[in-house]
Amino acid sequence: MSQGWVRSCHLDQNHSSSDKNQVASVHSSCVLVTQDSQLIDIFTERDLMQLLAAGRILHEKTIAEVMSQEVVTLKASEVEDVFTVLSLTCDTRSVTPPAYRNIRHLPIVDEQNQLLGIITPQGMRRALHPTEWLRFRRVAEVMNTQVLHAPPTISVLDAIKLMVEHHASCVVIVRGAMGNGHGALGIGDMNSPSPLIPIGILTERDILQFQKLELNLQRTQVQTVMSSLLCLVNAEESLWAVHQKMHQYRVRRLVIAGQAGELRGIITETSLLQALDPTEMYGVLDLLQQKVERLELQRSELSQSYTEQSQLYQQVQTALEERKQIEKVLREERNLTSAILDVAGALIVVLDKQGKIVSFNQACERTTGYSFEEVENKQVSDLIAPEEIETTTKVFEQLKKGNFPNQYQNNWVAKNGNLHLISWSNTCLIDDDGSIKYIIATGIDITEKTQIEEDLNRFFSLSLDMLCIAGLDGYFKQVNPAFEETLGYQKVELFAQPFLSFIHPDDVAPTLAEMDKLSQGVKTIAFENRYRCKNGSYKWLQWNATPYEQLLYAVARDITERKQTQEKINEQAALLDVATDAILVRNLENQILFWNQGAERLYGFTSAEALGKNADELLLGDSLPQLEEIYQVLFDKDYWKGELHQVTKDDNDIVVFSTWNLVRDEQGNPKSILIVNTDITEKKQLEAQFLRAQRLESIGTLSGGIAHDLNNIFTPILAISQLLPLTIPKADEQTRRLFDVLENSAKRGATLVKQVLSFARGVQGDRTPLQIKHIISEIKDFARNTFPKSIEIQVGLPDDLRLISADATQIHQVLMNLCVNARDAMPKGGTLSIEAENIDIDENYVKMNLDATVGNYVVVTVADTGTGIPPETKMRIFEPFFTTKEQGKGTGLGLSTTIGIIKSHGGFINVYSEVGEGTKFQVYLPAVHIEKIVQDEKIEIPEGKGELILLADDEMSIRDITKASLEKHNYQVLTASNGIEAIALYAQNQNEISAVLMDIKKKEIE
Repeated sequence: MSQGWVRSCHLDQNHSSSDKNQVASVHSSCVLVTQDSQLIDIFTERDLMQLLAAGRILHEKTIAEVMSQEVVTLKASEVEDVFTVLSLTCDTRSVTPPAYRNIRHLPIVDEQNQLLGIITPQGMRRALHPTEWLRFRRVAEVMNTQVLHAPPTISVLDAIKLMVEHHASCVVIVRGAMGNGHGALGIGDMNSPSPLIPIGILTERDILQFQKLELNLQRTQVQTVMSSLLCLVNAEESLWAVHQKMHQYRVRRLVIAGQAGELRGIITETSLLQALDPTEMYGVLDLLQQKVERLELQRSELSQSYTEQSQLYQQVQTALEERKQIEKVLREERNLTSAILDVAGALIVVLDKQGKIVSFNQACERTTGYSFEEVENKQVSDLIAPEEIETTTKVFEQLKKGNFPNQYQNNWVAKNGNLHLISWSNTCLIDDDGSIKYIIATGIDITEKTQIEEDLNRFFSLSLDMLCIAGLDGYFKQVNPAFEETLGYQKVELFAQPFLSFIHPDDVAPTLAEMDKLSQGVKTIAFENRYRCKNGSYKWLQWNATPYEQLLYAVARDITERKQTQEKINEQAALLDVATDAILVRNLENQILFWNQGAERLYGFTSAEALGKNADELLLGDSLPQLEEIYQVLFDKDYWKGELHQVTKDDNDIVVFSTWNLVRDEQGNPKSILIVNTDITEKKQLEAQFLRAQRLESIGTLSGGIAHDLNNIFTPILAISQLLPLTIPKADEQTRRLFDVLENSAKRGATLVKQVLSFARGVQGDRTPLQIKHIISEIKDFARNTFPKSIEIQVGLPDDLRLISADATQIHQVLMNLCVNARDAMPKGGTLSIEAENIDIDENYVKMNLDATVGNYVVVTVADTGTGIPPETKMRIFEPFFTTKEQGKGTGLGLSTTIGIIKSHGGFINVYSEVGEGTKFQVYLPAVHIEKIVQDEKIEIPEGKGELILLADDEMSIRDITKASLEKHNYQVLTASNGIEAIALYAQNQNEISAVLMDIKKKEIE
């Protein structure tokens, strides 16, 4: 019987709508009315239907006005098994007393008429656990062909009246076979020639829901609210399939349809329960046995008459054949019945009046280990435990007196000596004279179930966790000792108040929200709230809970100490957030457990974004190959220190000095890793600048010697290329073109050597105060005339631009080189901008750039919108002979010469570039404060008038070509190959010598 699905109300409640709400809110089908703890009435769905059909206003009626004062109950002592209740409530045959007929709700009370529970067809169907014999019976055997039906256009109120008039719990909504949407109204046999097609169903439960929603039942048509997802079955299906569908769809009735979908009938839970009655099965066996006896008697009479009436021989033979066929059918039916009993999961044993075993199914054989042949005609007491024989004998005597049904438990002794606790339900098979012929006992082996229940009760009592069972009504139903011990309350105190009264006021709202989820079937995982202890303090509890059949099964754990520890950790973490370094803690699976504000500032990730993430994936950098080495040192020495390359949230590369410390637990096992990272990115950049300056200085020293030798080679070549046109003035056009090629090639080589020498020697040229905007204007005009038209040139120059002290030619070379590089970076066009501005550099800026000094500067910015420079290339652009241009289109000395010139002027260069975003060069030159600018004088080479010039050089080719050039300009030349020879010639001709030309860098000349 059910004890959890019954709601009760008191007689003095003044609104019957509250009962209706109670019925609908818990999906119950009845409400029990009590007065002074005594059951006085039962209010069911059927009663509410009658009130609706009569048009009575529910909100104005009390329970006392509508109750029937006639309630049928059954004492618990009279309930022997489910089949007893089945025969009383669901049997349409004659029963005693008649008040039990067609009862769907049977309250069970004790000897003092106190309510214990209620039995319904749903509960009986669940309790019986239908056995395999349902597979052998068909729907057609038990279905009801008298079906209450109505068209879809009928109002809900008319449908209610129809149901009340015919005492029906549902009405099937039908339409005509032609699909016209109309159907007959009323109740009738479904074997009529005019078939009806079921399209929906309306039940008492549906109407309760409509009433709760306050629908206008008179104006609402059935077709708008009917349950249209019908579960149809065929008349030839087994009752087993019907049981499964009822369980699957949670319904109490199924509509039966024919092959064409026409309405054939309806089957209910009551039909199933009647088919499950084992008494009916044994009644069939008894009838079959009587048939056999009558046929045997007929056979005997026919045998006697055979000798007397030979003329009837042929008829007798025919009758014998017929009897043989009947006997065969009887044997088959008997074998089928035996097979049904044998496949039943329950133990079924049949006893005669003397208590001897006359039937023993296979379930009994499996449980006891005895075969039927071993126990046939033996006393059933031989199988019962000796200490329980006397009690069982008394039960048997009561059964023989007709006091049935009866339910009890006893232990059977198996063949191997094991005891099996069996729960028995007994009934009797009555002979025609009213005497008891057989006693049928149906049992279930509950040994394992009882043991499991004992184990569960033991677990419930001994569990260190807090276990409880609570209802959705907000009250505890059961708690274990750990629950009482943790909070300090006794069970009575915990049960007396709603559990919300024990919860901290700040946690009530979250707890109610979690209960709402539980009521919807959602499990609770790791929910935390505070419970008040008996001493007034509060404890933090962490809950896991599961809802099941209007009850909540929950497990709680006291996490108060953990919460306090976490608070201390949070306080310590607040102190760590003050630190400027990045401090983080990671577990051995590389998951980040702690992330201070210093880490947020350094990496850009918030604590919420970093916690729980894999540290290596989050901060992945070039140091990843180091991890194996780091872990090896860390687990060997408990610490590691070194530099790591990492990335920030914005994908910026940074360098940190990292200190790792291995944290161990109380047992000395590695637990976590504490890491402190200090940002040294700026320091590393300054070091890189210093190393680059040293590298360029070393390369300059090396290239200086090579460039000097190349200069000696290119000097005569260039001179010859200039003398040849003068020597051969009448050369043909092709020859003159060759002269031009020779001269241009020599000039390119000389320019290349000049760039190398400028880089190597530090470019010490003549410095004069000049205004750089004049140079920028010249470059602007040159670029606009020579650069592709797809390149737009923009120039920005302030009026008050400061002066610089510089070699105009070298500065012109620097800016032109930068503009040409910008042009080459924009093959598809773009914007070239040249801007100049005054800037003051302070000590803070000097700390960031080793080449800068405190003072006033003029900064020239050359920017393009070209392809940009990759990071790996940007580190090498100032190296001599490094170029990214195609072979023959660049020497790799342009930027190296540029930086050499700028440094020789006391300035420096900064480069900013991103791939695809363009490049910006900023040239910083020291400013000078001079009001008047001295213009460079233009020197012209005069023609000679026979003056004598002394030429000294160790390179013969240079001596020869220089001598020839001077003689072409009307000079006389004396040559010397070294310094001694030059001095001797000068001593001899000092009065005639007008000038001396020599290479002062040569040691031999010195």
